[in-house]
Amino acid sequence: MLGEEEKNNTGGDDVVTATSTSTSTSTAKRLRGGGVNNPYAKNNKSKSTTSNRAPNPYANNNKKKDDSNDKDDEEDDDNIIEDYCQDEGDDAFMDEMEPVPEDINPASSDDVPIQADVFPDITESMRKRWLRPANEVLDNSKDLSLQWLDMDMISGNALKQNPNENVEYRRVIGAKEGTVPVIRAFGVNEAGNSATVFIHGFTPYCYFALPPGSTFDNTDENSTKIRMYLNQRLEGAARGGKLHEYCLGVQYVTEYKSIMGYESPHTHFFRVMVSMPTLIAPLKRIMEDHGGANLPGVDAPQGTEYAAFECNVPYVLRYMIDNDISGAGWLTLPKSTYQVREASAMKTHCQVRYMIT
Repeated sequence: MLGEEEKNNTGGDDVVTATSTSTSTSTAKRLRGGGVNNPYAKNNKSKSTTSNRAPNPYANNNKKKDDSNDKDDEEDDDNIIEDYCQDEGDDAFMDEMEPVPEDINPASSDDVPIQADVFPDITESMRKRWLRPANEVLDNSKDLSLQWLDMDMISGNALKQNPNENVEYRRVIGAKEGTVPVIRAFGVNEAGNSATVFIHGFTPYCYFALPPGSTFDNTDENSTKIRMYLNQRLEGAARGGKLHEYCLGVQYVTEYKSIMGYESPHTHFFRVMVSMPTLIAPLKRIMEDHGGANLPGVDAPQGTEYAAFECNVPYVLRYMIDNDISGAGWLTLPKSTYQVREASAMKTHCQVRYMIT
């Protein structure tokens, strides 16, 4: 598009001479900032060589100013952009852009088998060798060990009887009716079968310190009254579906103390057990309310606000701490304490499902 360029170094400013391939005339212009001379610029524009501005008394007289050259430079810059767009078009910009990668396999995953398409080098003998063995655990006559890899919580129905055959009358631990929390532990047993353990009977709880200087008449009657009082308050404050029971029990403990600071005024606590982990937050608001919680049997001359402790511990983590379970460790289910569930009882992708309390 541009012809040969020659740079004259005869003194003064640098001059670039551009020769057009389509015209026989040559022009020489002084450009600022390393600009490019446009041979297609329009020469029929009127250019003013005079300036209407007042003279600057602080101007350097040794520096020559040419307004016409400044305007020519601005017009040349505009012409460069206009002519480039007009002559080259959008293709000039498209050539500089990187191509967007297209879908190399537009067909859906249902059209081609995944293993044959993604892993073509895997043979049938490899697939058979990697398959998990058939499940051979059909009853609870032996101890069962498995390495757990993931653990979470779901809500489920309360058990009708305890799967532990050693418990008298097969008494159920925790809530006996309504919705209960269930912990699921996913892992692999010693035979290589994928397994899920449904753990029932772990009750959510937290602690509340008695106000400083208060005393409590520790009797079963007062503990029952406190449980009924909190059950009524939680029923009005809890969200979601209605539960059969909200507060399951209250226990007065004195062998604990706060580890915050060198000396703590909190040495007496209430351990409150609820039916679902989602009730911990509203219970904390009730006990820390500025109006206070008037618990039966508590003599609190300095106020009725109860400081909360361990209310922010997640339910699954609480279970791991209380049972000394380490991450990705091994769990052992003693014989006669668990129950093997049928495949239709719980829908999971694991080969075998156990239930324990």
